[in-house]
Amino acid sequence: MPDSKEKLSYVTLVLHWLIASIIIILLIVEMDYPILHKSLGLLIIIPVIVRIYWRSKNGYLPKANFINKNNSYKAIKFELLLAKVSHWFLIIGSLSLPLSGILISIYGGYGLSLFGLELLAPNQDRTGSLIIPLNQDISILAQDIHSIISNMLIIILALHIAGALKHHFIYKDKTLYRMLGIKK
Repeated sequence: MPDSKEKLSYVTLVLHWLIASIIIILLIVEMDYPILHKSLGLLIIIPVIVRIYWRSKNGYLPKANFINKNNSYKAIKFELLLAKVSHWFLIIGSLSLPLSGILISIYGGYGLSLFGLELLAPNQDRTGSLIIPLNQDISILAQDIHSIISNMLIIILALHIAGALKHHFIYKDKTLYRMLGIKK
């Protein structure tokens, strides 16, 4: 079933909430639980790629109808542009964050692991006590990118949530119900 103004497909809903949940967990656990952060960061690539494929196959989500007599046409146009830009950033950010995280780990010499299962061995000295970066410059660049995108993602997520709440409480339309999979 394709997405419509009234109802989103099961695939869209599952991908949206799965990716949103993982991103929120990643932001919460960040450096306190590095194994969980790195493992979920690696795993999120799968639903993100599926979501990108799904969105490319089904097109951009149809706009929910909202009319507010207090808003000018320019204000509504600006909100629609802001929504479109933020949605694209969420998609691009949800792919570039795990990819930059992988580059940090690999080029920093830490290898890759998934919940303790070694996928790529760390680059250690002969004694096994020292991690040797493969390319410190790439690792630092990837860290900078990862940091900037994650900070931007927090802002965009806040705007995204604020937009959903504005639709629900101010415009009183069905946008939030549609994103929750509730037909009303």
